[in-house]
Amino acid sequence: MLQDLRIGRRLLFGFGIVVMLLVVTEVLTIQKINSIHSLQQAFYDHPYTVADTLGSAHTSIVRIDRDMNDALLASTAQDMESSISQIDDEEKNAIEKLNLVKDRFLGDKQIVDEIITYMDTWRKDRARAIAFLRNNQKEQALAYANKKSDENLAKINKKIDEVIKFAHNKAIIITNNSNEITGQTIRNAFIVLVVALLFAVAVTLVITRSITKPLGDLVAIADRLAVGDISSEIGAASKDEIGALSRSMVLLQHQLRSMSENAQQIADGNLTVAITSLSEKDVMGNALAAMGNNLREMTREIIDGINVLASSSSEIMASTNQVASGATETAAAVSETSSTMAEVKQTALVSSQKARNVADTAQKTVQVAQAGRRSVDASIAGMGRIQVQVAAIADSIVRLSEQSQTIGEIVATVNDLAEQSNLLAVNAAIEAAKAGEQGKGFAVVA
Repeated sequence: MLQDLRIGRRLLFGFGIVVMLLVVTEVLTIQKINSIHSLQQAFYDHPYTVADTLGSAHTSIVRIDRDMNDALLASTAQDMESSISQIDDEEKNAIEKLNLVKDRFLGDKQIVDEIITYMDTWRKDRARAIAFLRNNQKEQALAYANKKSDENLAKINKKIDEVIKFAHNKAIIITNNSNEITGQTIRNAFIVLVVALLFAVAVTLVITRSITKPLGDLVAIADRLAVGDISSEIGAASKDEIGALSRSMVLLQHQLRSMSENAQQIADGNLTVAITSLSEKDVMGNALAAMGNNLREMTREIIDGINVLASSSSEIMASTNQVASGATETAAAVSETSSTMAEVKQTALVSSQKARNVADTAQKTVQVAQAGRRSVDASIAGMGRIQVQVAAIADSIVRLSEQSQTIGEIVATVNDLAEQSNLLAVNAAIEAAKAGEQGKGFAVVA
């Protein structure tokens, strides 16, 4: 699955999961923090507010009792009325606080209602005691007020203790819940962080292996290609960037193999192989194609040179044959002349011998020319011996030129002899004519 994803998406996938785990951890942590905040708010709105407000109400109740005592013990009517006025203010404050306690109290609100009821009863008892005071019945007011205050305060304090005890227990529960949620949040966050860390390590290892292993294989193949080993097979390519690199290396390997095969065919002498470069930037392909073209051109020029040498050799052989034929004809003429000229027999024999020598030399020249032709034919198969054979042919041509010059001299000598023979024949004919009958023999000789 990972091999089908590009490296960027692969990394994004891995880090995305890690980030998602961290986000989940953060969300869970925020939820727990909100729960803790809700508990703290509940603690503040209920146990804390109830206890604090009830404490303020209890303070006002204590002040009411103190102001009532001050009023009972006041020495003047003005001090008494001042204390009574303060009692009214504290009572209003206490009732207001009790109503807030009733609104925030999570327990039985009937307990708060009972406190308010006891407060109302106490208010009526105080009103009666104050009436005794204003009627100058101070002793009766003091006795009545002390009795009713003790009864009402006992009932009120009892109910206040119940509310405070409930609020205290509720505060402990909320605090325990808050502590439990805090601990659970810490444990969950630690567990999720550990899981995220382990998963991140696993994803990192998997993603890293999915990248480094195929890259390592490609590096090993590239190292073998660098030293000329093109036999390695590249495995199936994935769909990521490494797969693209693998496909490019496959194309490179195929191109190197094609170039190697073409170079081997050229080395075996097959210059007809067509070499096609991949592009204008294919330096190796262009160089190999240029080398093939240059070798074909050089071979064509060598073949043309060999053909020229073969044609020249053929012409040299034809000329040699003509010279040999002329020498043969000259030898025949000399032979005929020697048979008719007894007096120049010795000279004719010498000329015949020279003619035979010329004929032998001509025959050797023909053989040398034929050897030259065979050498030329052999030079087509082995270019290395062309220079030696051409040199031999050149030497033979030089000697043939010298022999041809000698033959020319012999032909001139034969012509001189022929002219002298004609002169002798004319002289013999003249002498025969002069001798008459006795000169018939000279006539025969003539």
